[in-house]
Amino acid sequence: MAKREELIERLKCVERNLESEKIEVENGGGEEEKHLAAKLIANRIVAGCVLSQVRDERMEWNLKNAALFGFGILTTLGYGKIEPRTTQGRLFTVFYGFLGVPFTVIIFTNFGRVIYLPIVIVYICFDIGSTYVKKLYYLGRKIRNIASIKICLRVRELLVALGQNIGLEPAVLCDLDLEKLISNAIQVKEGRLNRVPQTHMFPLEDFSYGGIINLNF
Repeated sequence: MAKREELIERLKCVERNLESEKIEVENGGGEEEKHLAAKLIANRIVAGCVLSQVRDERMEWNLKNAALFGFGILTTLGYGKIEPRTTQGRLFTVFYGFLGVPFTVIIFTNFGRVIYLPIVIVYICFDIGSTYVKKLYYLGRKIRNIASIKICLRVRELLVALGQNIGLEPAVLCDLDLEKLISNAIQVKEGRLNRVPQTHMFPLEDFSYGGIINLNF
């Protein structure tokens, strides 16, 4: 409806200009003068009825566009169609950006530090939640083809399992220096040592299972 009314207004504007300039063209002298007058009429119609009727909201100075202009200057985005026309306005914009851009960078930096902790907490919550959902997904399912399943264990967990298998109490393994043990194992792998040196001697009574000494290892 608005476009139709706008079109009607443009047509009326063209008709008014044609009626007002028709007399000048008819009363003109030669063909060259009439041709020049027709050009002038066409220019007036385009300037008065076409260009002036085009309304661009982005070119209007209102609160929304003013806020967009100020935000574009402070963030150095430069987005928008509004620009200062006067020399004073351009100088003010330059000083405004010169003082405002550093403050904007400081504000954004502090804002990033503030939201860093909540983002980390949300990430941890999602990680814990996904682990819990995986446990619920595999709850009650029978494990098949266990030989090809990759299970990640810590070295200490593996040693505790080995100790339980041979009847050695887990508390006995707490004194082992795992870092030194792994370092020696790497040196044996590289050929710098013949074997891993023995640093602990466990008494026979430590190798017990249920109070009974287990010698079948």
